Amino acid sequence: MSRILLVDDEPGIRLTLSEMLKDEGHDVTTAENGRAALEALQQHPPDILLTDISMPGMDGIALAREVATSRPETTIILFTGQGTLENATAALRLGG
Repeated sequence: MSRILLVDDEPGIRLTLSEMLKDEGHDVTTAENGRAALEALQQHPPDILLTDISMPGMDGIALAREVATSRPETTIILFTGQGTLENATAALRLGG
């Protein structure tokens, strides 16, 4: 069982993914944006950060950079419904 922090600004997506992950036995904490995710990260350190890229305020790329720096042991998974070459390039740069 993994501790997962799921971040998405769309309530329906958060709920659906959260329930699916819980059904698979994972401990899931959710946040509606990057700032809320950073607060949740302090209280419930995750094994995995699963975050949407496109969110208002702090987007998923900025959140992933912050988490990669402060908690390098955390696995980061980025997803988006609005794929662009720019997003793909930024995500790849985080990996290494």
